[in-house]
Amino acid sequence: LAFWKSHREHDEDLDALHIQYGQRHHRERYAATDVARALDVPLTSRSVPLDGGYSALTSFREVPLDRTADEMTGRPPITYVPMRNSVMLSMAVAHLESRVLAKIEDEGEDIEYAFVLVGANLDDFSGYPDCRPDYYEIMEDALRIGSKMCSEHRVKFEIVRPLITQTKIEVAKLAIKFGLDVDLTWSCYLGGSEPCRRCDACQLRDQALKEARA
Repeated sequence: LAFWKSHREHDEDLDALHIQYGQRHHRERYAATDVARALDVPLTSRSVPLDGGYSALTSFREVPLDRTADEMTGRPPITYVPMRNSVMLSMAVAHLESRVLAKIEDEGEDIEYAFVLVGANLDDFSGYPDCRPDYYEIMEDALRIGSKMCSEHRVKFEIVRPLITQTKIEVAKLAIKFGLDVDLTWSCYLGGSEPCRRCDACQLRDQALKEARA
């Protein structure tokens, strides 16, 4: 999600961004479209291939199935996509900055604040190094320094990560509390009309929703 806020008119805008990064299916894009429509948020789709051959999500390597909770912790799994979050963050900020600069330089707006929101959570830390707080802190500084909207126009920019200290169970409880339709979302690493219920993402999601609804 990308957001900007105008100081002069107290106006604000929110966009959703979906990135097809070379994953073996398009099911996530369909889910993103459904979620954006339900939230009445404009959705922009972008594509960038990250299919270097290493990750099971972007190649024909076998996706691990039926792993235990202990097996899911520790080293990054074969479903880790090299530099995925770095590329997607850069694309999200580029999308955001393009809109902000157009508002400032073409329309004369006084934009005071802009952010990109990411949904990384506490349970992502052990398996994915690009989901950790120190990673986002460094990326935030780098993207701020490298952007025209910040360096020239002094727009305050942040990578907002509201779930970074929350477990997946806590995230599921929040979704239920706010009445969100979790059935519109998709976590399964495999394509198809129904989740496989066996990959890491499916197992973690099912367990989180089960405990949240208990």
